[in-house]
Formats: sequence, structure tokens, C-alpha cells
Amino acid sequence: MEATVERSERLSEEYSFARLPSGLGVWYIPRKGFAKKVAILSVRFGSIHEAFSGDGSGGITRVPAGTAHFLEHRIFETGHGDAFDLFERLGASSNAATGHTTTTYFFSCTENFYKSLEILLGFLDRIVVDEGMVEREKKIIIQEILGYQDSPDWQGFMGILQGLYWTHPVRLDISGTVESVAGIDADALRLCYSAFYHPSNVDLFVSGDLDMDELLEFVGRTHSSPRPKTEARPVGHDESTGACIRYGRKFMPVPKPRLHIGFKELQNGLLGEDLFRRNLATNMLLYAMFGASSDFYMTHYRSGLIDTSFSASFRGEAEFAYTVVSAETDSPGRLKDAVLDRIAEARREGVPAADIARAARRFKGRFLKNFNSPESAAFSLMFYAQKGASPFSFEHVLDVIDAGDIKSRAIEHFDFANQSVFVVSGNPDEHE
Repeated sequence: MEATVERSERLSEEYSFARLPSGLGVWYIPRKGFAKKVAILSVRFGSIHEAFSGDGSGGITRVPAGTAHFLEHRIFETGHGDAFDLFERLGASSNAATGHTTTTYFFSCTENFYKSLEILLGFLDRIVVDEGMVEREKKIIIQEILGYQDSPDWQGFMGILQGLYWTHPVRLDISGTVESVAGIDADALRLCYSAFYHPSNVDLFVSGDLDMDELLEFVGRTHSSPRPKTEARPVGHDESTGACIRYGRKFMPVPKPRLHIGFKELQNGLLGEDLFRRNLATNMLLYAMFGASSDFYMTHYRSGLIDTSFSASFRGEAEFAYTVVSAETDSPGRLKDAVLDRIAEARREGVPAADIARAARRFKGRFLKNFNSPESAAFSLMFYAQKGASPFSFEHVLDVIDAGDIKSRAIEHFDFANQSVFVVSGNPDEHE
């Protein structure tokens, strides 16, 4: 089978892609001379996909929150041993993660690559589950959830998402709740596996010193007879109004209050280079305003208002996007006012050209660093592919983002009607 090859003369890099008859997308970025090899299996099924159509039922199917994460746990049961143990016997290190939009399984190794890859691809062939297994797994996952309830950082993060979003499932914990997990059964897991774990809904990302033709031949042989495809379509969610809760608070035993300020993006649905350009411009804006070398950071770090816990990050997907600025601080009210004043200034005046240039250098350096190892190269390729963009579009997009784009993002994204504040603090009687 012929693979499409994209090359960047500017970077002296290339990657290959092929869509196999099974529907599986195979992506390969070579790292010649490296002993380590990496494979990532990414399923387009995450925590926000708790409602979908086209599963054969004729209507909207809803599953309990946390089903995608629960399914991730069960996928490692192969019927002839736990996959973690099977990988370990081959000398491979493996792991998995469930996010809002995808579930990802991966391994790295220096030997037995194809034997390890066979285990990984086996995740698309079967699900081993019965009610007894489900009940045992519930106890494990509920303990995980209870552990997160004791984490001030996680509680603050979930608090700000629930403040920003009215109904979108991004506001729900990826693992679900104790109550929702209790409602998951074997039928729900089988249904979601059938709907979303078809090769046509999955991409394989590989990096290392390998031969693409040999890789395609192996993967194609493994998936020569795919099971019937179900056209599952996640249900969309309207979040075109402002923030759900303007101010929230949770009391926990913390040495310092934790402040979280969130902004919800209203304009969603972007794909490909448009999505990537929006994301890069927003992250450059945040770095210019709040990065460790910014005037804001230096001033307030020296005054003691913030410490190294201060961060500002943007998460941008086609389905949703938001910014969270957070920090531990003795004065959450003062810090909130300082952050919002800095944002208002950027909306009025934009960002100085020198700050934009500094942000551009920062992100270009981080981008080039992605090619330093098979792991970072594979995950970088996955990041761009899942947004419908080529990794080689980075420098082109970076070159065309200017001060006008940055100011436009400040005005568009930082709409104060879409802003929420959440504070985790230890003393119910203290004032901001």
C-alpha cells in the first residue's frame, strides 16, 4: 500500500500517512539512529462523548459520565492476561490516558517492537468484560475519584470548568462521579466499544528507526478483516451564552488559597490550520502577558503576590476551548484584580511587538524540541493530526501571526461576560 509522504525542506524532516482498508490511519515519523521505538493508539472517544447517535438504536444514546475512562481500564484485559504484564514481559513500557476527546494507549521499547505492537492493535479486536469484572473495576475507579476529591488543584480546576459551562460535558470529571460510575454496566461498555473502537475511528502514531512499508504490511495483516462499522456521531452542545457561575468557592485544608480565573471560548467548530492558528495566537498572547519573563510575572513575583505556582494556559479543541489562569496566593482578590486589569489592557492596547517576538521564539524552540526523541516526535505528530493540521504548518502559521492577530484574540477570547472565578481556601471566615 502506498503511503503519502510530507516533507519539510526547511526542517529536514518528513512523516508518512496511510489509511488502511480496515479504516485505521497509520502515521509514521522516522527517528533514524534511535534505539527506542514508540507507538500510540488514539481512539476518538473521550469523556465528553456521553451522548451519541447512529449506534443502531435509532435515537440518542446516553451513557453515564466516566464511561470512556472505565472502558480504558477494561481494554487492558486481553483474555489471556493483563496487557500491562504482557508489555512488561517484552521489555516495553506502556500506559494509557483518557481525555475529554480521545482515549490514548501507548508503549515504548528498544526491542520486540512488533510483538508489542500486536498487543496494542489487539485492543481493536475484542473487549473482555462481564458484570463481575465491572463490579470489581468500579471499586478501583471509585477509589481514584475519592482521591481526586482530596486534591485542591483538581477541585479548583473542576470548579472553574463548572463555572464556565452550563451543560457541556467538559464540565464533568473525566473519571465520572461515584454515582455515575455506579451506573456503568457491561452493556454500556460493549455499546461504546462497538460504536467508537472501530479502526476507522482510530489512528496509530509510530516513531523510531523503522521501515514504513514493513510497518504498513504488519498493521494491514493484523486488520485485514475489520468488524462492521457503526457510524456513531457525538451529540453537540450549545454553549453560546456567558459563564454559568460568576464566582464559586470551596473550603479545603490548604496552606494558601488557590485562585482560578477562567474564560470560555464561544466561537467553536474550527478545524485544521484555522484551529491551530487560533490556538497558537492565544497561547502566544498568554505567554506575552503572563509568562515567566513578562512584566506582570516579574512585578508580582517580586512583591510576593504570586509564586512559581502561577500559570496561564489555553485548551483549544474543535468542540470547546477555554483559558485558565491560576495560582496559590495569600491575596486572591488582589491577584484577580491584577490579572483582569492586565487582560483589559491587552484588549485596549494589544501587546508590545517585543513581547510577541519573545513569545514566538519561545514557541518555536519548543516546537523544534519535539523532534529530539521518538516519544516527543510521535506525540507531536498526534497533536497536529488530531487537529487536522500538519506539524510542518507550524512555522508558516507562526510567521503570519502578527500584532493585529494577537490583539484580536485578546478582544474576542477575553470577553468578561464569559469569565468565571473559583477559589479554594482553608478558612470560611477569611475575606479576599
